[in-house]
Amino acid sequence: MPSFEFSYIANLPTGMGDSHLLDLVDEYNHQYGHLPAQVASMGWADAWQQLMRVAIYKKGPSLSEIGAPWTSDFVGMNSLRTFQPNEIERLGGDQAFAPGPWRNCSSSADSHIWGIPARVDARVIFYWKDMLDQANLDPATAFSTPAQFEDSLARLQAAGIERPLTLISDATRNSVYLASTWIWAAGGEVIDPLGKLAFQRQAAQDGLIAFFKLHRYLANPSVTPSAHFLQRKSAVTYHNLSVCNEFKAGLHLPWSEENAGLLGAALPPGPAFVGGTNLVIWQHASQLIAQGALELIAALVTKPRYIEYCLNTGFLPARQEALNLLRSQGDERLQVLVRALETGRTGSSAHLWVLVAERLGAALGGIWNALRQEPDQDVGDLVMRMTGMAAARLEQSLS
Repeated sequence: MPSFEFSYIANLPTGMGDSHLLDLVDEYNHQYGHLPAQVASMGWADAWQQLMRVAIYKKGPSLSEIGAPWTSDFVGMNSLRTFQPNEIERLGGDQAFAPGPWRNCSSSADSHIWGIPARVDARVIFYWKDMLDQANLDPATAFSTPAQFEDSLARLQAAGIERPLTLISDATRNSVYLASTWIWAAGGEVIDPLGKLAFQRQAAQDGLIAFFKLHRYLANPSVTPSAHFLQRKSAVTYHNLSVCNEFKAGLHLPWSEENAGLLGAALPPGPAFVGGTNLVIWQHASQLIAQGALELIAALVTKPRYIEYCLNTGFLPARQEALNLLRSQGDERLQVLVRALETGRTGSSAHLWVLVAERLGAALGGIWNALRQEPDQDVGDLVMRMTGMAAARLEQSLS
């Protein structure tokens, strides 16, 4: 009996929410027993390397969940199968999906659709309401611009919160996703519409300088930024829905209605980076297997239970009807996350986006480390030097 492999990115280390996905695959297998799906999981830490092996050797899973910003890189390797208009219509057409996640399924090189949005990553400002009250801050305006954001942190510090901010500040692509908000707010780009490096240009540099000026307020915890924030050791963080999930699970602070009422959410001081995952069919899949993969995609993304899967793994669903449902519910934090998705921006659809994000992420992590060691140095000079070196190395690699 023929079968095919479906690889997905697991919610490690907890596995929280993954059971919803596995149940939906079981339902598909029960209905389409003549072409069952075998499930394999990956962690975010090694997913890129595993998927690159599939792209290079053209062996392995026929259907995979991949990071949405990675799609254009695999398109450039001629590794993915396109989705035909009739196949997209079967899923409700492009209008069934939010515009941002749908843009993540295309490449700047052509007009084809290379993936189907699976889960959406949007980030917002989470804050403790009582701590903002302590500094006489109005959450409606406290984070509305980069300058207002910095001023609010200064006021929180003056109110007795020594390090009011926690952020992911490692040398990875995550740092690029966070910094992009400040770059875009200043009118800059990481990569311009023509696919050229732009983070070394003046507008992007202005955004990065404003971002790294926050170092004087940034905590450097021994635990994850979300854990440090949820232990109420800082007042503000910039994170995704997983903060709420960890909070509700009582992982870092006992859950109570009183505590829940203290956790607020606000839009960031510029467009949020909209990432997440796509479902893609690899080019090496036979026509028969591709049809089975299409059936499984439909069995996943169109089911109400898929909304639970997305939310329980720290993501938003991509379909408009699901987002409308969340918008109508009473959870103000979810409503802000949906607005961040709708007003946010995706990364570049240019080929080699992952390489650019990795090299720039290493530079941004280096800037944070340098500022921890010498906090009084000139931020502008440091940003110009570190990002300039990253741009020079990338130009060599891309030429």
